Amino acid sequence: MKFTAFVGMIMLMAIPALAVETGGVTLSNETGSQGVPADARESLADSWNDTETHSGASTYSAQHFGFAYTPSTSYTLNRVEWYAGGIAGTVTVAIHADSGSGYPDGALLASATYGESDVTSWQGGNLDTPVALNAGTTYYIKYTTVNGAFLSDATSGTVVAHSWYYDSNGFWEGPGAFFYWMARFYGDISTPTGNISWSEIKGSF
Repeated sequence: MKFTAFVGMIMLMAIPALAVETGGVTLSNETGSQGVPADARESLADSWNDTETHSGASTYSAQHFGFAYTPSTSYTLNRVEWYAGGIAGTVTVAIHADSGSGYPDGALLASATYGESDVTSWQGGNLDTPVALNAGTTYYIKYTTVNGAFLSDATSGTVVAHSWYYDSNGFWEGPGAFFYWMARFYGDISTPTGNISWSEIKGSF
């Protein structure tokens, strides 16, 4: 028998389907595919869970998602990618200064708007203006998604906290730590010197 229960703000679907909505996402217990390993190119400056297995079932129900981001290495951010797909549409990623509210409502530093295909893969866009990020400084990422498309999350890895915003409500909610979000951040970083490993160059959330 199919029934629905609400916990927080996301929806869980199974067969038999137990639907739960929390954090602005519609959840499912289905298993997705393995994420493509990060490109072996110097412009990959940071990432979240980018070589983990994509969940492949949870979908977006809120229209906007926000993330606090504090790089451990200074670099100039040029491009952001998410492991996304399922439904084609328009996506916007915006980088904001920290207003102190805990949400992505500070000064807009740069943004990228691009068409997302329905093929689940790494997809993203180049920022209209490269942003110089300073190590130890907190910035906010606003991710406007395709409603109903697959969530950019993995089945394991490091949990990344997020906030969510429904246009119908008109305000930010959260933050909450529910998912292993998958993202890649490309940009210009300083050439390493001495015996510094690549893992030390990549920032952490």
